[in-house]
Amino acid sequence: MFGALRPAHASLVASAAGAFAILAPVAPVQAQDFNFGRPNSSLTMRVGYFAPRAESDLFDFTIDNLTVERDDFGAASLEFEYRRALTDQLSLAFGVAFNESNVQSESREFIGTDGLPILQETRFARAPLNAGVRYHLVRPGRRISSLAWISRTFVPYVDAGIGWAFFEFEQEGEFVDEVTLDIWWDHFTTEGSSSMAYAGAGFEYTLGKRVAMDVGGRYIWSDASIGGSDYVGFEGIDLSGMTFTAGLNVRW
Repeated sequence: MFGALRPAHASLVASAAGAFAILAPVAPVQAQDFNFGRPNSSLTMRVGYFAPRAESDLFDFTIDNLTVERDDFGAASLEFEYRRALTDQLSLAFGVAFNESNVQSESREFIGTDGLPILQETRFARAPLNAGVRYHLVRPGRRISSLAWISRTFVPYVDAGIGWAFFEFEQEGEFVDEVTLDIWWDHFTTEGSSSMAYAGAGFEYTLGKRVAMDVGGRYIWSDASIGGSDYVGFEGIDLSGMTFTAGLNVRW
């Protein structure tokens, strides 16, 4: 179900992890704030951008016939993630994300009998649910007494996991029958879900005793079948892509 890891994506994740590992020793452990023991849980909210691969035949058909480019399916992304520490450097992660693109377009080949463009809108939405692990490449802090724990300022990480991705693909507007050249208004939609896998890298930057900035990139692999009667004859839909996000992490 999952596509092969592209060299460019593998290089991006590996380079980021390597750079973070080099920079990490430079960042000092700061003691201006401390916790009474190691934080065991955290909740993160991130915002960013999802760049879809969009390489299945449904996307190809849309791009070939409408004034839509592959990059147009990119969208802002909102993510929430809860993590529970297993060790000083390893934690379980459970997350949900949502992104949605709305693309205005017109027919590439045809215009209306009134000389005006034939207009439509394409909507593509994704909502992945995931469970995985995060591994900090350095210890995120250290205990300085039986009561006090201080956090490291800069902590790089890598993460990976599996999950389930939900999607909805919808088109509404005017369309052309290429045989009769008739123009009609219609609404097409399909929705479904599929398994997924992800891998990524990033860093946490401590801002205070319980708050840190979380910046990272993550690549998702997922392909889903197309259901319903509106899009007959298409092989499936590509849900894979790269997400870049930044947000705040609250620890306790």
